[in-house]
Amino acid sequence: MPATPVHELVYSTNYVESSLPIKEVKQWLRTQPSVHTLGVIGEDVFGLVTRARLNQATINAAADPDFPEQPVGSIMILDPLVVEASTPADEVVALLLTRKGQAEDQFCDIIVTDRGEFAGLLAPRDLLFDQVENLTHRLAAAESQQAALVKKNRELFEASFRQGQTEMQFKTVFERAPIPLALFEPEGRLVAGNQRFLTLAGLTLLQVDRNTSFHHFFNEPFAPLWRAYNDAWAGGGPEQPTRTLSMNGEEGTTFPAECSFEFLPDDRQLLLAIVGLGTFGSESVPVEETITPSRAVVRNSVRKSGKITQAIKTRLATQGAQGLARSVATNLIDKEKHLDRMMKKLEAIIAITDQLEQREKEPAPAPGAAGGSARRLAGDLSEFSVIDLCQILIQGTKTGRLKVCRQGSDESQGNLYFYCGSLVHADTPCGAKGTPALEKIVALRQGAFDFEFDASAPESSLKGDAMGLLMDACRAVDEANPPA
Repeated sequence: MPATPVHELVYSTNYVESSLPIKEVKQWLRTQPSVHTLGVIGEDVFGLVTRARLNQATINAAADPDFPEQPVGSIMILDPLVVEASTPADEVVALLLTRKGQAEDQFCDIIVTDRGEFAGLLAPRDLLFDQVENLTHRLAAAESQQAALVKKNRELFEASFRQGQTEMQFKTVFERAPIPLALFEPEGRLVAGNQRFLTLAGLTLLQVDRNTSFHHFFNEPFAPLWRAYNDAWAGGGPEQPTRTLSMNGEEGTTFPAECSFEFLPDDRQLLLAIVGLGTFGSESVPVEETITPSRAVVRNSVRKSGKITQAIKTRLATQGAQGLARSVATNLIDKEKHLDRMMKKLEAIIAITDQLEQREKEPAPAPGAAGGSARRLAGDLSEFSVIDLCQILIQGTKTGRLKVCRQGSDESQGNLYFYCGSLVHADTPCGAKGTPALEKIVALRQGAFDFEFDASAPESSLKGDAMGLLMDACRAVDEANPPA
């Protein structure tokens, strides 16, 4: 929870000019019994005058008939604490602690200025209350994060174990492939080459290191090749044909090698497969006839995912989607493999996040005004699910109530309450609360929704990381409704 800027804690904007007579200040204070402190503004100086200080000065000057006509600046506190309006509250608390040895009346109130102009008064009591509330919230968030971290570490360990198995399987397939394979970085450095490739080039594994590059094996430049296949993948264009390159063999020999390339977007590497060999002036012959179907399968799977990823990035850029839409859309990449469905869902998410951000910036209607006293955002779940909507609210750190209704009616099917992006409560009309209610709500596939900004939860029935709660609920729904 970010620290509150002090201008949000200002409780009074009352002030007087330092030249105003003391008697006029006393007369005004008699009409304002709730005011105990006034700001005093003089030429290039700020001060304070309190009701108690004014009474004490009046008693001390009882024998002076000219005292009531003296300017209030003559009795004001000359060195109050003055802070800029944008200063975080926790920094002001630290400043108070460093100056605690000064006179006590200098901290009865703090003067807040905005670019040198008087903006109001801040009570140290309000400042400390705000810091206690902030600290309590941080401690609660830290406990939730710690529990989520323990769970995440367990998931990461399991994922790391599975990834290690996958990488080992890939390495085995790479090494045992019936054709020569090599993997190159964008700079042309060799990442790995299987034994068939090294044998064809007349090299052994001991002769290859991190400085071994594309030009050790082929006479053509690497940069145009990498750029062409990278651009083809980025643009989602047609598959590039194979290319015949001049390959260096043993004892200075060269021979044509028909090469197929595959761009790997995750690591930005280029996979080279030699699918045909020959001598100059003669036809190439396949290295291994059985490689063509396998190579086609690999290429199609990578290209499909690549097109969806690039389409999402392009749509986000052209529609000017910012912040929240980008964050949520990133989580959708590779989860939906059908490009048309992905684009429809993406457009719906961009639209709803834009509306959400714009509606939140609007001032809340006054009580009794037309349309109710709360800001709301309503829509239907035709293009995205309850889960997608929850992710938008969680990643946008929103506060309010999400009501899911039956399509075409106001009949509630359940409520989810959010506080600063955390899931704090869930309930349904049948009386379910907490996790059981959350599972019933995320299982809904159709309907409408109504999000009421800043609505408070009637109770707290959910604890823990919001995304973790959401994933657990989705997992429970999947286990209860296995695919046919």
